[in-house]
Amino acid sequence: MAKMNCEQIQTEILSCDGNLDPALQKHISQCKECRELAQQWIALKDVQPEMRRKVPKTVEFMIVNEADTYIRARAAHTKAFYRWLSFASAAACVALFALAFFATLRDKAIQIQANNENRAANASHQIVKWDMVSMQKEITDLRTEVEICIADVNIGGNDNSENNSNDEEFIIEIPVFLT
Repeated sequence: MAKMNCEQIQTEILSCDGNLDPALQKHISQCKECRELAQQWIALKDVQPEMRRKVPKTVEFMIVNEADTYIRARAAHTKAFYRWLSFASAAACVALFALAFFATLRDKAIQIQANNENRAANASHQIVKWDMVSMQKEITDLRTEVEICIADVNIGGNDNSENNSNDEEFIIEIPVFLT
């Protein structure tokens, strides 16, 4: 017998006379709902004949039909629930994906804004990084220029003897950095 769902199994149970074929028994051993229905149905069939009333076939047909309708309605509700559950799961996945996507975009925009602010700050304030060698070179160049300027002032002062006596000597101390 091909694989059957609970709805088909329950319909088979209600239409059997108490003897279940092996495929039904296998399913019943694994499914609690179908097992309970089979036990109740077989219990009804096992009632002693003298205790049993003769039920007209129309009433029996109505009972079986009502049970079948109930089983189909419950199966429809179950299907609707699983459809809703799958739709809700898909919607949740889409929402999480959208949230992650927009969070990534937001982080990227913040990074770009920070980079632009850094570039603007660096453009307005040219920061020169000095190392010891370039600093030593600049100090040496500055000392040389200052000495040349002092020498020019002293040479210019020799022409005028009056200013020479009143001139003060300029002493400039420039620190020397040892590496």
